Amino acid sequence: MDAVRVDPGERTARVGPGATWGDVDHETEAFGPAVLGGQDPNIGVAGLTLGGVGWLSRKHGLTCDNLLAADVVTAGSDLVRASEEENEDLFWALRGGGNVGVVTSVQFRCMSSPRRYSAGRSSTPPTSSRRRCTARA
Repeated sequence: MDAVRVDPGERTARVGPGATWGDVDHETEAFGPAVLGGQDPNIGVAGLTLGGVGWLSRKHGLTCDNLLAADVVTAGSDLVRASEEENEDLFWALRGGGNVGVVTSVQFRCMSSPRRYSAGRSSTPPTSSRRRCTARA
């Protein structure tokens, strides 16, 4: 459930839902193209895919926007593939929240990634935020 297979020719990656984004980054790094993943290498693939933002999201969209397909065990115990071409309603539901079956693998579109890029976070101490809210009140 944590396997990562990259197809550089098709520019796709097939990932088990138990893999972390660190696993995906490690496997795709050897091939050049990257999957639009999370900002923390310890985050699970399935959780972020169903509603997450990564370092390259401003350029390439949300992680779920780059999901090509998912293999899902439905409530009726059927293993089905969901994509834009098959089981479209299930695919739509997976990209919007997730709790519609057990995802056994996902397939992502890979894109070119700069070898270096800058990213960061900006934060303020909680006391600063409270002061700002009090000043506006």
